[in-house]
Amino acid sequence: MTPRTVYPKMLSLLGLLVAVAVVVPLLVAPAARAAPTAFTTEPLAICVEGTEDAPLELRWKPLPKPDSLTTLAGGQMPLILHNHTAHTLFVTVTVAGALDALREEVTLGVVGIAPFTSTNVAFDLSAFSADVGKLAYAGRLVARALARRTPQGAVEYVAYTPHAYVHPQWRRIVAYRTPSMLKHFGAGDFAGRKRKAREWADKRGITLLGIGPAARGLQLSENDGGPREDR
Repeated sequence: MTPRTVYPKMLSLLGLLVAVAVVVPLLVAPAARAAPTAFTTEPLAICVEGTEDAPLELRWKPLPKPDSLTTLAGGQMPLILHNHTAHTLFVTVTVAGALDALREEVTLGVVGIAPFTSTNVAFDLSAFSADVGKLAYAGRLVARALARRTPQGAVEYVAYTPHAYVHPQWRRIVAYRTPSMLKHFGAGDFAGRKRKAREWADKRGITLLGIGPAARGLQLSENDGGPREDR
């Protein structure tokens, strides 16, 4: 009789062990499978903002770096346009100048540029009606590019150059970027004509940029009313 009572109990015990053996892997396996996924996806950044080239880029060719400082050949201030897209673009380039009391824009026309290529865009300071060779204060330039996929299409991309500054020196034109303007050329007052105003502002922690006849009402503001340096 004993074997008859023990045998069913053994079967029940074996059945329980088999059930546990089946259920435990099922419970553990999802966690085991999930762990490698968490570790392998962690290094992959979903947001890659700032790691890729902009679709459209416009730069001053003689001033490739923030601390660039150069003497121009005549008044030539060429630009370089980069198309980082897979489409041919039709780009309208405009140069705006703050030249003493004058605020002026010059449109350079439409430039067709193939995918993933660069092209030079000619510009001469003589296109402005003001004589850059007679500036009393540094002239500030910024160029803008509006890109379309067809000549008459909607604007797809917009790009701006960093600010560039120019002034006459020994019958030549000197061009430079913001750091040089601040460090070497009196923050736009390259001839030191507004030294007292600058001393007053410096004591109060105010930076005066490009003070000229057109900015008499803005002499104690942070800049001359134009856009701030963005690169």
